[in-house]
Amino acid sequence: MKFSSLSIQELEQELESNMTALASFGNKYAEDRGDFEDFEDKKKPLLASLMAKHEGSQAFKEQKAYTDEEWEAYLSGLSYIRREFYKSQVLYEMKKSCLDLLRTLITTRREEVKRFK
Repeated sequence: MKFSSLSIQELEQELESNMTALASFGNKYAEDRGDFEDFEDKKKPLLASLMAKHEGSQAFKEQKAYTDEEWEAYLSGLSYIRREFYKSQVLYEMKKSCLDLLRTLITTRREEVKRFK
């Protein structure tokens, strides 16, 4: 959208619309972050449970745990959740930047109007 041709009122409406969108992106970001952190918190307990399945030295147990299919599935899931979290973070930050730009533009326009009155 070209903001340069919009009036102050139209810019304010655009700002309001973007604030609603920011709240939506913020909620998605918070949910994805929570999912990622919950999944990350399961790492040590899962590893311990996989190691407990085996007898032998600590190094042997770790080796077996790291090659377990359940560990591979966990890592695959973690990778997917991390990507989703990062994507939602980028969208949220982009929307925040857009709002900052709109606020700056509105302020600039108001100053221009005052100057030419």
